[in-house]
Parts: sequence; C-alpha cells; structure tokens
Amino acid sequence: MTKGADFLLRERLEPLAENKYTNFKEYASLYPEYDFVFIGDNGQADVRAAAKMMEVPFANLKMAYIHKVQDGETYGLPPKGDKRLDKVR
Repeated sequence: MTKGADFLLRERLEPLAENKYTNFKEYASLYPEYDFVFIGDNGQADVRAAAKMMEVPFANLKMAYIHKVQDGETYGLPPKGDKRLDKVR
C-alpha cells in the first residue's frame, strides 16, 4: 500500500489523509440518506481528513470527534477560528 508505506518510511501524512477522505466520500455516496460521525485521533492525519470531509456537501457529516493521543502540533489542524472546526470536538 503506497500511502501506508509513504507514511512509515517518510512520515508524510497528506497521502494518508487523502486516502481516508477518498474512502469516506465513496462510502457516503453509497448511503446519502444517512448522517455520519467521524471518530479519529491526532496521530495519523485524522484531523486533516476530518477537515476535508466537512467540505463534502452531499456527505452530511454531522460531527468529528478527535482524541488527543500525542502532544504538540496536530498535523493539518486549521487555525483557531476556522469555521471547519465548529463540528470538531
């Protein structure tokens, strides 16, 4: 798996976030009648993936919950005050 190997060997998280985002878009398109909640952590690009998921108009993502598992800067976290963070807890 290119994205997993890319992360493990180079610690590049954007391909991992993109893969999670793409999988969510495909899943949400199969079940447009449902609402969704995303649960992740701040360890492997889940914050970035959740922010991208919030931008999918048809997906109906109601909330994203992010568990803090590591200290420091969270990869892909938008700046404070960004409206995409309104649904992220």
